[in-house]
Amino acid sequence: MSSVSEHPEYRFFEADRLIGEGRVVEAAEILHALVADHPTFGRAYNHLGYIYETRFRDHARAEAYYREGLSLNPDYPAVYLNFAILLSSQQRWDELADLLERALQCPGINAPKVLHEKGMMLEARGNYALAMAAYLDALRMSFAEQDIVLFQRSITRLEGKLQFFNARPENVTLPDTEAN
Repeated sequence: MSSVSEHPEYRFFEADRLIGEGRVVEAAEILHALVADHPTFGRAYNHLGYIYETRFRDHARAEAYYREGLSLNPDYPAVYLNFAILLSSQQRWDELADLLERALQCPGINAPKVLHEKGMMLEARGNYALAMAAYLDALRMSFAEQDIVLFQRSITRLEGKLQFFNARPENVTLPDTEAN
C-alpha cells in the first residue's frame, strides 16, 4: 500500500506550494518524478511549462510541456492562460488567436482574463476596434477588483493610442499593421 505522500495529487499540490514559495528547483524535481511515474497527469505538465518559461527561460521546453498538458487535460484552465502568455511574448498571433478561442470553451476558465489577453493581442496587431471590444467585454464580465483595475488601464492605454493616431498630421504615414 502506498503512502499518502506518493499519491499523484499530493505530489502535485506539494510542487504547487513550492512554486508559490519560489522553490522552483525542488518543485521541478517533484513534477519530473510525477510525470515519470504518471505520464498522463496533465496538470503537472502545465506546471513544468510554467517553471521552464518563467524561471529557466527555456521557451521551447515550456511550449512542449504546455502542449502535452493541453493534450492530456484540455479542461485544465491554467494551461490556456500560461501558454497564451508564452505565445504572446513570441508574437505568434495566429496560434494565440486559436488558443484563446479554445480557452473560451474550457469549463471553469477565467473568461475575462482570456478576453483581456485577446484584447492585448488585437491591440498589438493594430486592430484597435476589436481590442477595445475585447477589453470592454472583459470588464463587463469581471467581478475581481484587481482585474477590473487592469482592464480599465488597458482601455485607458488604448484610448490614448487612438487619440494619438487620430491627432497625427495627415502627411505622416504609419507602417501597415495586420487587420486582426
